[in-house]
Amino acid sequence: MGSPESGLNMDKKESQTQGFTLIELLITVVIISLLAGIVTFNVASTTQRSQTKACNIDYQSLSSANASYFNDSNVNAASLQVLVDAGYLANVQNEIAVPASALTNNNGVALQALSRKGSPYRLYLGYPTADGSITVVKDGTIQSGKGCS
Repeated sequence: MGSPESGLNMDKKESQTQGFTLIELLITVVIISLLAGIVTFNVASTTQRSQTKACNIDYQSLSSANASYFNDSNVNAASLQVLVDAGYLANVQNEIAVPASALTNNNGVALQALSRKGSPYRLYLGYPTADGSITVVKDGTIQSGKGCS
């Protein structure tokens, strides 16, 4: 059997090994924060890339529908709704909206925008002229060139 003093020392050693030090906890929190930051950054860039790809697909679909309409009727579509009504463009209410817009063409006609829910992109047919051209607007700014970027 040991003396009471040896038992006292044993209790001190056990109590010292039962927890984590403050520095160990801080290092763990820093590592988890760094990993969370990396994941958040990757998710944000993936979301932006997917919205750009979806916009480019919509741009190609709208361009194709407009070209088909022009080939069949020898006139440019006056609005997106004309393409939907003629069956050249699907009207999918949940994914693609065709809301009225503040943009107008040279004739003062309010244009409709083709856009996906939550996307910063809007596609306009016939802006600023009614020549069948497609204009891409992202967050209120007209994009230069063709397609979405």
